[in-house]
Amino acid sequence: MKLLLLSLLLCLSLSIFAQVGIGVAVPHPSAELDVTATNRGFLPPRVTKAQRDSIVSPATGLMIFCTNCTPKGDPQFYDGTRWNSMNAAPGVHTIGESYGGGIVIFVTTDGLHGLIAESQEQTLSSNWYEAQSLATRNTLHSPAGKLFADWRLPTLDELSLMYAQKKIIGGKADGNPYALYWSSTEQNTTAGWYIDFTDGYQNYSDKFSSYRYVRAVRSF
Repeated sequence: MKLLLLSLLLCLSLSIFAQVGIGVAVPHPSAELDVTATNRGFLPPRVTKAQRDSIVSPATGLMIFCTNCTPKGDPQFYDGTRWNSMNAAPGVHTIGESYGGGIVIFVTTDGLHGLIAESQEQTLSSNWYEAQSLATRNTLHSPAGKLFADWRLPTLDELSLMYAQKKIIGGKADGNPYALYWSSTEQNTTAGWYIDFTDGYQNYSDKFSSYRYVRAVRSF
């Protein structure tokens, strides 16, 4: 009986720590799982974007196939912060990607250029003039953002792009009942434009108006 129990424990130990090979007798030494085939492929879990976003605390490196993220579907992996497409060619960027010190909120058709929003607010601004300075102040940026020196206050059009992606950039921009953001666009010499991120409402106010958020952008 003891010998049988010892054998079972030994088998259990081997099954826990041994490598796994499918279609191959000896898995590659560098792989925990080695799947070998000449007429079949690997099929990851196929989920919709909503189902993907419902995954609780996804592990860094987790892989899925998003069935409705692009017209033809999109293999993706989780980088510890957000989901990233594996379709993108080298040097090609996508909306929602962590890149250039922040989060990509707009890309050109070729995916080579676009606009990046900081991953955090630079703080509340007391007025439009101060907002210009706060957007560029290195100490107010995220660790990744501190690596770049060309941050600036977004134009009204760029702020509109940011509003469209507020679910991606998060922070006060997503869900705050009072989230007015300054743009760098002037209405005239005494007034500047802002957007209410609660509903996308655009308006202008005196440049000395207070309680406006600042979220910097940079181009690439």
